[in-house]
Amino acid sequence: MVHDLRYGNTQDPMLCLRHLDSALQVLSGGQFGMLQISPAGMENGHKILERYAVFPGLDDPRVLIPLTGGAKARTAVLAQYGTGAGSRVSRLAAQVLSFESRLGLPLLSWGNRVSVVTDSFAAKDTPVHGFLADVLGTGDFVMSLRLAPGRPNSKPVVQAVSPRGQVLAYAKFGWDELTRRLVRHEAQFLRELAPLCRQSAVAIPTVLGSGPWRGLEALIVHQLPGRGWSPIVHTMLPAAAAIASLAPSPPKALAETGFWQEIRTLASQSGPLLSASVAAAVEHGWRTVEARWGGIVFPLGVSHGDWIPPNIRVLRGGRFNVWDWERGKIGVPLGLDIMQFVMFIEMRRLTKLPLMPRVIHVGRDALQSKGFDPDNAQPLAAISLLCSLLWFVESRLAGREESNCNDFATALAACLHFGAAGGAFETDRQITITTGKNERFQAS
Repeated sequence: MVHDLRYGNTQDPMLCLRHLDSALQVLSGGQFGMLQISPAGMENGHKILERYAVFPGLDDPRVLIPLTGGAKARTAVLAQYGTGAGSRVSRLAAQVLSFESRLGLPLLSWGNRVSVVTDSFAAKDTPVHGFLADVLGTGDFVMSLRLAPGRPNSKPVVQAVSPRGQVLAYAKFGWDELTRRLVRHEAQFLRELAPLCRQSAVAIPTVLGSGPWRGLEALIVHQLPGRGWSPIVHTMLPAAAAIASLAPSPPKALAETGFWQEIRTLASQSGPLLSASVAAAVEHGWRTVEARWGGIVFPLGVSHGDWIPPNIRVLRGGRFNVWDWERGKIGVPLGLDIMQFVMFIEMRRLTKLPLMPRVIHVGRDALQSKGFDPDNAQPLAAISLLCSLLWFVESRLAGREESNCNDFATALAACLHFGAAGGAFETDRQITITTGKNERFQAS
C-alpha cells in the first residue's frame, strides 16, 4: 500500500506532505484520489508517473524539481528558482544544486525525493502534463512546481521545460475559491494590458490559454525573453513610472476612488477573521487613513499590486520584464507600487535603524525622482500595508488558514504613528545620533 501523505499518515513526521495538497490537486487535474504522492522507494508496486526532489525540504516545500528530463532541464528550473527565492540561503543552495546537476554528479544533496504514483497501469502521464501538452502542441517536456506555503494567495505554478533546458511556458492553477478568482482576474488583466504595453518599456507575458479546467482555473503564459537581473530601488523606478502611465485616469480624492471603497468594504468585514490585535490595527488603520488623507487628490493609473523584486527583471536598454499580475488594477493612486517596493526592501534590510524612518526617507526620494509628490510617501506606505493585511483577510474569507500577519500590523501602526508627535521628519543625522552608528538610508 502506498503511503497517502496528504494527511500525514506516516510514522515519520519528516514525511508529512500536507503542504503538497495543492500540488497533488493540480497534478491530478482536480481529482483527489486519482494520484498519490509517495516517498521515493516506497511506491509498493504502483506505477510511477513522475519523480521529484522537494526543495528545500518536506517541511517547507518551495519547489518540486523534476528528476527526469536531464541536467539541462533541472538547471533551467534551478536558475529560475534561484533568482526568485526569498532568501540568500535558498538562492545559494539552488546554485549549489545547479552546479551538481551541470557536472553530472550523483545529486547526493538532493534528499526528500518523492514519486507521483497511480493505481492505473494504463496511465501514461499525469492529467496536468496531458493538458499542457495539448496547449503547447508537444509533450516533450518535464514539469517543475513552485509552491508558496504560508502565503495568503499561494497557488502552484507549473514550469514546462524541454530536455534542452528551454522554458516553454508557465501555468498557474487556481484550486480554491480565492486562487481561482485571482487566476481568472490575471488572465483578463493581461489581455487588457497587452495593447497598452506594445510601445512601452514594459514587457508582460503573452497568454497562451486560460479558463476552467476540471474544476481548476488555469492560466498558461509564454516565458518572457531575456534573463536580466533583479531590481533595486533606483533601477525599478522607470518601470514603475512606465506602468503607471499605461492608462492614466482623472485625479480623484482618495476617499472617492473605487480602489479605496474596495479597501474600506473588505477592511470593515475583517474583524471576526483576525486576531484581536490585528483586527484592531486594521480597523484603526483604514479609519485613520480615511480621516487623515481621504481628501488628498491623487493622480490615478495602473498598479501592478505585487511590485516586489521576484516579479520584475531589469533588461538592457531600459526595458523590463514584469509578471504575476493577479493583483493588477486600473484607477489606483500613482506611487503605490513604488512604496510597496520600498516597504518590501526595507522590511528585509539587516540594520538596527528603525523601519519607518527608512521607508519614508527612501520613499520620498523615490517618489520625487519620478515626479510624484514626496509628501504622499506616508499615506501610500500606510495604504500598501493595509492592502497586504487584507490579503490575509481574503484568504480567511475563503476558508484558508495561513501564517500570521503580525509584522504587517506592527508596521502599519508604526507608519500611522510616524511624525504624530509633531510631524517632524527624522533626518539621517538624527538617526545617526540615536544609534551611535554612521548608518544612512540608501535607495538601493
